[in-house]
Amino acid sequence: MREKITACIIVKNEEENLERCLDSIREYVSQIVVVDTGSVDITPLIASQNNVDLFFHKWNKDFSEARNNSLKYARNEWILVIDADEVIENFGIDENKLNDKSIGGFACTILNNLNDDNELHSKHTYTRLFRNHPQIRFSGNIHEQIKDSILAQNLKIEESNVIFRHFGYVDTSTDKKLRNKELLENSDLNDDFNKMNLADTEFSLENIYKAFLLYDEIKDSNLLSNDQKEKVKIRLAQISLKQNRIQDVLKFTDFNSTDIDLEGLRKFVLAAAYLDSQKYIEAKNLYQSDEVTKSSLVDKDIVMKALNALYSIK
Repeated sequence: MREKITACIIVKNEEENLERCLDSIREYVSQIVVVDTGSVDITPLIASQNNVDLFFHKWNKDFSEARNNSLKYARNEWILVIDADEVIENFGIDENKLNDKSIGGFACTILNNLNDDNELHSKHTYTRLFRNHPQIRFSGNIHEQIKDSILAQNLKIEESNVIFRHFGYVDTSTDKKLRNKELLENSDLNDDFNKMNLADTEFSLENIYKAFLLYDEIKDSNLLSNDQKEKVKIRLAQISLKQNRIQDVLKFTDFNSTDIDLEGLRKFVLAAAYLDSQKYIEAKNLYQSDEVTKSSLVDKDIVMKALNALYSIK
């Protein structure tokens, strides 16, 4: 199967991550394309020492342009896109499906680590394995997507058991966040997906007033998935909690999610609101709920500290 797949990676100053990424994909692909967009560290040297096809491309503030440049060097039938700060954790693909001409891509699971271990993470799906086809290309200058171009070829996107582990959210620099903010501000903000990502970036920069306004505009968007809208409402609740607007926290958390991770985070935020309101029994019940205990989005150390404080209250 590996003879059918090329991995494409765009990099810039990834000397600390690249080798780990390359080691994780070698057994699954027969060609690795690395396109460097302007490193000033030893990233190109590491790539050249690891049996890859190395190319260079000027960074023009457009991730799709850089990604699409890497695709043109792929020689195999399928392309796997991975970032240098990621690894393949599982590669569950039925080889028969790679031979199915009606399939154009596979949705993969991305686990985004939120701290230094693998316990606290967010999760989303993204088409990362797709056919090598001249009309299948990325669009969007940031948070680029390839799904639409696959569907435009009347090809299907299948689910898969491919799992990536992404480490880039653990220690994201302010410079990187500001770069993302600039790119998003110059993207199509009539697209609620772009607006959501801009809100997330403003939130990460602690510009909570701007983030709140953006989230509030899209909380009922018909263009976002249910999971995305639930995440938006939880962000609105978190901002309201920071501003001690408890009634707004209750308003924004007035739903139930079928996703255990999101439901756990919703109950975690609601528990904090109850704790601030001195509703200790309600807070304790939420902190001890199965959803909070099992959610990958909830910091269990914070839960334990909150419960210890509640146990000490007479």
